[in-house]
Amino acid sequence: MLDLIGALPGGERLARAQAWLTGHVLRWLTGDGVASQELAHAAWRLCLVRHPSVEALARTAGVDGEAVAMLFDSGGLDGFLADPLFLAAAEHGLLPWRDSEALVSSLRHVALAALAGGQPLSDDALTWVVPLALQAHNAGHVYAIGEEERDMERRLRRQVERALEDGAMPPAMSLATLALYTPLRSLAHAEALAATDIARWPGPLHPLLEHTLLRPLEERKLGAGIRSVGGMADDISRAVRAQYKEAPYPRWTSVNRVAPLALAMHLRSWLPHARIPDALDGPVGVLIAGCGTGWEVAEAALTYRGARVTRLDLSRASLAYGLFKAREMGLANATFAHGDIMNAAALGTAFDYIQCGGVLHHMADPLAAWKVLVDCLAPTAS
Repeated sequence: MLDLIGALPGGERLARAQAWLTGHVLRWLTGDGVASQELAHAAWRLCLVRHPSVEALARTAGVDGEAVAMLFDSGGLDGFLADPLFLAAAEHGLLPWRDSEALVSSLRHVALAALAGGQPLSDDALTWVVPLALQAHNAGHVYAIGEEERDMERRLRRQVERALEDGAMPPAMSLATLALYTPLRSLAHAEALAATDIARWPGPLHPLLEHTLLRPLEERKLGAGIRSVGGMADDISRAVRAQYKEAPYPRWTSVNRVAPLALAMHLRSWLPHARIPDALDGPVGVLIAGCGTGWEVAEAALTYRGARVTRLDLSRASLAYGLFKAREMGLANATFAHGDIMNAAALGTAFDYIQCGGVLHHMADPLAAWKVLVDCLAPTAS
């Protein structure tokens, strides 16, 4: 669709087509029932079509940081930074393309440099700084950073933490700018910040405090209550757990909602030449092994009619994120367990269907782990 619109001649017809598509993408991004990542690329491309100066920058300069700063200072980015489509894509999706990541990195540097130079952006800029901070949160703050920029970020962090220690409220722009670089939940005295009345902060800051501070603290509490099934099997598992404890990934925001069908109907469409047991036409037990933050769990719970979905992962932080999202979505048919795949038998359940994607290659002995999962299949499934 975007390619067709891009090929249309200019004028009213192009404007009407862009407006029609923009309205639909914006509604899907900010609504419920469509996986936001499937729309993020469309939103990004459409934004470039709508803002030729940014598109030219992305194509010719590879989003050079100095060029972005110059364009920002001249007001050439004003329309782009006020575009609700770009802001929604930043807040609700992931923008993992080279030009989009470079633009986010450059814009956060602009905000930080202004603050470090004693001329912080006005609170009006929170309308775009906050969505970019949420994008950084969704992406696990993976953007590259230079030494000079890192020094500025450390000074800002010390200022914010000293204010919290003294019982003061840091400036809203200082918090938003710092959130472009680091999770607010990682701050010293983060609990004191969370305890402040959110109504005391400017409205644009509310979603940032909600998603990067209040929710993660709630996730931590939820994670403590998830049952464990044995310890870590080996050093590799412990290393992987440490990685995802520090940064649960991905922080997905939504999944596709479709009319649920029996698992057997899905399997027959995927494997038309296989003999699918009739038992899979009814209620089934599903294990998502190595489920991470739980996107596949939510999808399975919504897609497989009558399914009881168990998720197993070695990262308690990732499980906690998935549990929070499951409760938010009202998924009563998903349970959670913390542990290594090598201890899956300790779940004490035989499953009709097991999903395990992008996981076994992380393990010390992938074949042994695969055999453990096979042994967890119910006789009718195997």
